[in-house]
Amino acid sequence: MSTYAQVADVVARAGARKVDASTRPSTGDVQSWLDEGEALLNGALQSAGLPAPYTDPDAVLRLRAWLCEYGLGMLERSQALGRGDAPASDLVTKFYGRLDDITANPGRYGAMLGAGAPPANTSRLRASNLDGAIAPEFRRGKVWY
Repeated sequence: MSTYAQVADVVARAGARKVDASTRPSTGDVQSWLDEGEALLNGALQSAGLPAPYTDPDAVLRLRAWLCEYGLGMLERSQALGRGDAPASDLVTKFYGRLDDITANPGRYGAMLGAGAPPANTSRLRASNLDGAIAPEFRRGKVWY
C-alpha cells in the first residue's frame, strides 16, 4: 500500500476514464503502479542521501503529486496499448526524469521536501565574482593552497 498516494488520487485525475475493479486496467493495476512508483521514488531519494519515506504533510503532498503523475501516465499507456494505439503520455518519462534530477540535485529536493533547508549531508559549492576584480592567475610550477 502506497504511503504517498492512493488509487482514488489517480482515478480523480483520470477524467472521464472509468477505472474500477472490473476494468482493464483495474484499480489493482493502478495500486501496483503506485507501489512501484513509490519504491522508485524512495530509492532515488535514498540514493541522493535524503530520508525516505517522508511523513511531513507538505512533503507528502508534493510526493503525491509526482507519484500520481506516474500512476496516471501508466494508466494512459495501458489504455492506449489496449486500444492498439501508441502511448502518447509523457508523464512516465517526466517521472523518470525527476528521479534523475533528484539524484543530481539533492540539495534542492532536500530543501523542497524538508521544510526549506537541505539536509546536512548535502554538499554545496557556490562561487561569485560580481565585480570582476579577482582574476585567476595561473603560472607554470606554481602550487596553490
